[in-house]
Amino acid sequence: MEVSSLYKLEMLNISFQNYFHQVDFKYFFDENCNDTRKTSPSFSTRQTLNDNDHKHYSNYNMFLIPDELFKPVFNYTLYLPHNLRKLYFHDSLMKTSIRRFPFAPNNRLTHVFVQNNIVYELIGPFTGFLKLQYLDLSGNFCKFINRTFSQYVPSLQVLNLSNNALSQTFQSDDQGVLFMNLRQLSNLDLSLNRIAHLSEQMLRNNINLQILNLSFNAISEFKVKIGHLKNLSILDLSNNQLVQLNLETRVALNQMQTHSINIHLSGNNLICSCETLDFLKWMHNSKNIHFVGKSNYTCSFGTKTSVLFDELDTILEQLEKQCSSYTLIIVLMTILIIVIIKTIVSRILYRFRWKLRYMYYVAKEKYNGQTNDIDLGGQMSFRFDAFISYADEDRDNVIDLVKSLEKHNGLSLCIHNRDFIHGTGIADNITNAIHCSRRTVCFMTKHFLDSYWCMFELNMARMEAIYSRSGQNVLFLVALQKGIMKQLPLQLRDLVESHSYLDFPEEESELEGSEAIAAFRVKLGETLTTI
Repeated sequence: MEVSSLYKLEMLNISFQNYFHQVDFKYFFDENCNDTRKTSPSFSTRQTLNDNDHKHYSNYNMFLIPDELFKPVFNYTLYLPHNLRKLYFHDSLMKTSIRRFPFAPNNRLTHVFVQNNIVYELIGPFTGFLKLQYLDLSGNFCKFINRTFSQYVPSLQVLNLSNNALSQTFQSDDQGVLFMNLRQLSNLDLSLNRIAHLSEQMLRNNINLQILNLSFNAISEFKVKIGHLKNLSILDLSNNQLVQLNLETRVALNQMQTHSINIHLSGNNLICSCETLDFLKWMHNSKNIHFVGKSNYTCSFGTKTSVLFDELDTILEQLEKQCSSYTLIIVLMTILIIVIIKTIVSRILYRFRWKLRYMYYVAKEKYNGQTNDIDLGGQMSFRFDAFISYADEDRDNVIDLVKSLEKHNGLSLCIHNRDFIHGTGIADNITNAIHCSRRTVCFMTKHFLDSYWCMFELNMARMEAIYSRSGQNVLFLVALQKGIMKQLPLQLRDLVESHSYLDFPEEESELEGSEAIAAFRVKLGETLTTI
């Protein structure tokens, strides 16, 4: 007698088979079977997947979809008793991989219980269960679910997949397509599946979900978007590896507080620290969110291994004190580090300020194409024999001396009031004059030491000697005032100690054309004409 002929049968229980049996549904039905029964014109069991469907499914390459899924459905239909409501086939020691099942759509089946077997793969799709509301596939050692498995059960409200091994399936479901067709789903049980990662979009279409059970898994961070689940009433995350709930999840739960929500967080690795203080405050202040068994929650706190949440008020007080002082320490340490770094950088910049300036102006000069030429003998050719650096207050004495040197010694000297290029910056003119002169002569007076630009010329000449002339003595000092060299800054004392300088004749012997001045001019001229 065919089972489908039992028209009054409403419940079929074939559970608790007493022997192990393995069924391979791939070869269970005859491919040459020709079904001649009439079915509803609105549904055909000879469904095929066209090329576009094949391409669409193949885009989800994270699922291992066998090639035979894209072949036409065999010419057969599976019929159930017309009034069958519940089917029990649990605890039957059946080992199988559920592939496609084309059931006739005129059945009234609403509940299917297939738990505690060995259904290790759910490939599907199985069609015809248009009224199926409850499906229990728990405890089946299942390790793989195909995304097409639940494609043709639009009325499914309760899905129990607990106590399986679906960790890899959810790890691969980055796009969250596994449950996307179950829009009527209200109860989803994924407990005891060793799940460590869930896609953020896993529940994107399950807007009617009320109960979500993810207990006894290995979830360390819950990132699933739940803001659209306005009917959610139970969220079970117990016995995972959670430290806290992230801010996005807390905000989403706060928006649902028009009704009471039960959250299970026991058995997690909750931490009471400054990093989780906001989460703990949220738990303490939430009104319509009920944390089931909250008084038995434990969290790591300070040197203690764990403390109970029934002391949450005390914990929060201690944390706020600790974290406020901790925050103050962080702020002070940050300021101190910034000050130290700023001081060090400032000292370095000050220490090498002239070198940095010199390098800047030399690079700028080379960029503008103002470079010295090279003679055939390998020596650099210079436009001037010397650049004369002096203070404007000493101009009369220096100009007379410059004219004499140019007239009697045939020297080409550069002085700022005559040879600087108009329209060019002072610093650019100075560095260009030093770079284009064989030597730099500085006439030292108190006015010279007080002048910013005179000291700028002196230091630029020092940098020129060090970095462009290979340490040659290109800087020559002339003391126009007695004892002026003792007033040099400490960082310039090495110029006096390592290089000789000329003293201008004192006022007692300073008569125009006198022997002392004449000897001074001769000595200075010889120095400047010597390479």
